[in-house]
Amino acid sequence: MTADWITDGPVAFNEADLLRSGAKDGFAHSILSVHELVGEVDVPRLSEVYRWIGQRHESFRTAFVHEARGWRRRVHLVPRLALEHIDLSGEPDAEASARALLSERFVRPFDRAVAPLVRPTLLTLAPGRFWLVHHGDHVVMDGLSFAWGLGEILSAYQSLADGALPELPKARQPWQHVAALHETLAPLQGVEGPWSAPRPEDGFRLRADPTRPGGEDPQGARQLGDLGDLAPLDALCAQLGVSRSAPILAALALGLRALTRRPDVGFTLIRSGRRDPESRGVIGCLAWGDAWDVVIPDGMPAAALLAEAHRFITDTAPWRMLRIPTVSPPTGRLVLNINRFDASLSLPGVLAFPRPDIVLPIKMWTTHDLLVQVFPMPGMTPLALRYRASMFESETMARLAQEMTECIARMLNDPNAPAPSLDS
Repeated sequence: MTADWITDGPVAFNEADLLRSGAKDGFAHSILSVHELVGEVDVPRLSEVYRWIGQRHESFRTAFVHEARGWRRRVHLVPRLALEHIDLSGEPDAEASARALLSERFVRPFDRAVAPLVRPTLLTLAPGRFWLVHHGDHVVMDGLSFAWGLGEILSAYQSLADGALPELPKARQPWQHVAALHETLAPLQGVEGPWSAPRPEDGFRLRADPTRPGGEDPQGARQLGDLGDLAPLDALCAQLGVSRSAPILAALALGLRALTRRPDVGFTLIRSGRRDPESRGVIGCLAWGDAWDVVIPDGMPAAALLAEAHRFITDTAPWRMLRIPTVSPPTGRLVLNINRFDASLSLPGVLAFPRPDIVLPIKMWTTHDLLVQVFPMPGMTPLALRYRASMFESETMARLAQEMTECIARMLNDPNAPAPSLDS
């Protein structure tokens, strides 16, 4: 220990993968979200919230250094997370200036040896109109932690209005996650042979390619869509007893089925639940995970597919940690990363909504070919598909977004809606 930091031990294998590929992937590992706020924002109170959350979570005080023994995490004792406030209301076109500022910052990779690796910024566009921006490195922030953070920001902002910070359960720190992950993987790593490779007994039925198909081409693009109001679908999920994320997974499977014109669809995915209760309700995926391969014959009722998706999501079998991306047919393999952000930002006296339409330069990870994100909010659910431009045409992604939207609509109209005929 020094006066400013402690070394908190080794990094997790997934963190190490991100750290190793950082030099090649650059800002492709950056995560940026923008919420528009309309109303009166108490800037000093919001700034105090960020100081508090920076102390509460070690992730916001963590940096990474490479030593002879490998990558190590370095956790600072003094919080450095601070909300930057930039007033652009005097600019001729405040929104254009905001977009230019975000684009300039976004393409600069984080120096992972310097904490914090998350930069919150409040941009004032006009009196009563703001953009709340979260720009972070994926090595310390993912969709799940981002959703948690928004929930805690909301709780703290509301509590400070009454003069006190919220009383929340003790935060789970990264070193606890690393320890639990290594404990889970130890039996698998002890098995003879390459533990990260799939085996026949893994139930991996589809043909696989042991390469990362998009590989070295970083050029990316984005397709936007709208899945509609998911509140009725959430009510249907409660009625059927399935996960709220099951329809998203099912709609994606049906969309891929329509595009490939095949009844058997498969892809690798880390499932909701991730073996710890805090993660349930969020689907996430990296280049490793379990393979969901499902046969969807003509006429298969939507409720049956939802049940299959739910079983996959909630299955607690040990990780198989497959590192081979696949989708059927073999000529269309892809690595999927699916996130559903259920937490929305709602502040007292302020209307807040996400802005997934703010498209910045897109650079794909070496391990990602397609990223699917949904942002449930009252009355609408924006869908964002980020994809490797060398693999997919824009028309294909537009069709996938449309197919997913139509699948959701069919489920809402009739829980037993049959899967369309592939011959039609």
